[in-house]
Amino acid sequence: MKKATVTALVIVAVLVAWVIVRTLTAPSAESLTRQVEDGVKVAAEELHARMPRKIDKMTTLVDVTSSGVVMTYHYKIDSNDYEVPPNFMKLVETIITKDVCKSSDTKSAMKEGAVYAYSYINSDSKPLGTFIIKDGDCG
Repeated sequence: MKKATVTALVIVAVLVAWVIVRTLTAPSAESLTRQVEDGVKVAAEELHARMPRKIDKMTTLVDVTSSGVVMTYHYKIDSNDYEVPPNFMKLVETIITKDVCKSSDTKSAMKEGAVYAYSYINSDSKPLGTFIIKDGDCG
């Protein structure tokens, strides 16, 4: 009986210590959100400095911005020289989501709360559409 009590006390002590250490070393949700926001902001600023950037014949990345945990990529589609199909946004969303979800870096960032947004305009600066990719979208 005495041995069982000592064993139980040791187990409780180990559990309490584990909880204390975990609490002290684990970032709070607020702290984690701030870290994600800071990371998104720095990344957006670094990318912004290299804008605009031609992606392909019809697509130019014109800006990258951040707001909180959301990093938004702003694209312009050359609709003067190229026809934009009616299902363009659905096609782009499918392709980009697949690529984003392949990257371990973006998947890790999304697990921590980062969100990626993609915004498209045509040559006349008229919106073609926007979509977001977040952690749950990678399945």
